Amino acid sequence: MRTGERTAAKGPVKTEGGSFIKHWLIGVGAGILGTALTLAIFAFTMTLHDFGSAFFIAGTTVILALGGFLAGFVAARIRRQNGMAIGALSGVLLYLLYLGLSLLTFGLAFGPMAITKLAICVIPACLGGVWGVNYRKKHR
Repeated sequence: MRTGERTAAKGPVKTEGGSFIKHWLIGVGAGILGTALTLAIFAFTMTLHDFGSAFFIAGTTVILALGGFLAGFVAARIRRQNGMAIGALSGVLLYLLYLGLSLLTFGLAFGPMAITKLAICVIPACLGGVWGVNYRKKHR
């Protein structure tokens, strides 16, 4: 039997080709959505009170880490295997997207802070990937 054929007893056979990239893209999309929602809450909080620039830097770092975690978690939850690798690659894709947008809008040069931001995005994405693979719903 060839991969991708349908059988009456077993149902559709899953193929590995395009679904692998699809899981990353869904995870990165979830990371972007989570980042956007968190950023909106953060921006609303910044308009209510005048915090300092240190709060702004810490807040954006937490938002970047949360987006990476969410990207890794969702991609690994869908994939259900290789959580750390899926999470790391989702974090790298999310980081490259943010780096490209930053270079287009601000024209910043690639420096040591970019490598730090890569770690801030990828490490939580790896943890999210591990948690996404091992996450099980409790049955009552």
